[in-house]
Amino acid sequence: AKNNFTQETGAFANLRKASDSIAEIFINSILSNPMTHIRNFSGNWLAQAIVQMERKAVARFQGGTVKGGVAEYEDIARAFGKSMAAQEMMAALSVALKGKPLKEILKNFDELIPATHGGSKIEMRSHRLSSSNFNDPTGAVDKIGAILTLGRIPTRMLLTADNFFKNREYRAELYALAFRETMENIQKGTLKEADAAMFLADRVLNPTSTMVKSANEGMLYSVFQTKAKNRGDFLGDLGSLAQKTKGSTGYFTWLTNYYIPFTQTPINIAGFVAERT
Repeated sequence: AKNNFTQETGAFANLRKASDSIAEIFINSILSNPMTHIRNFSGNWLAQAIVQMERKAVARFQGGTVKGGVAEYEDIARAFGKSMAAQEMMAALSVALKGKPLKEILKNFDELIPATHGGSKIEMRSHRLSSSNFNDPTGAVDKIGAILTLGRIPTRMLLTADNFFKNREYRAELYALAFRETMENIQKGTLKEADAAMFLADRVLNPTSTMVKSANEGMLYSVFQTKAKNRGDFLGDLGSLAQKTKGSTGYFTWLTNYYIPFTQTPINIAGFVAERT
């Protein structure tokens, strides 16, 4: 423990921390442009619309014809789940924001739309420029960090926007999978049509581990946050190599983050486009 403490407070360790801090400042700087968030919001919306329309086409022309595949009218169940998630989030926001001053809202706005499904477009840990990271008991580094990173509002805005789309898409996939299983059981004769609604509701509330995994993967795919190592193609290999390169630069993380601030997101966008070209 003493050895670790010494390493964490040595000159070389502080040099690495300073490098990470510069990278954090830069990430918040480039995300401070409103157009970045407009592109992110529009990109998420468009990608999820494309996925929804593709599911609709498959459901209409091939729905129910492949065992374990897309069910007929599955796209409607999927759209319903997405709509319900959006309505619930809006209702929760109206309650959470009621009567609160703007200062308090800005301080904790990233906690208003939590997502428990993992993944992030930000490829470095937050609060690199903080008193806790530099072992500063005075709190001076926190104040400097809050100014230079703009209160980390840009990165928090990106995460919050993505959480909104994650929650919608996760619920959409969950409803679609539950509806698919329900329809398949009706076709096999193992489930009566009169009991279908109750079975479907139970599956949504108590999904299987396989459903959760599949819904999570579909959600990450739609917001371009699939881990590079999980892609299983040459783009995934390229992304893993870029991430490994960024992570092994030691005291020069500020430089690699300047030239390659994001790796996972552009790789996933390239894959999304290539699959449809």
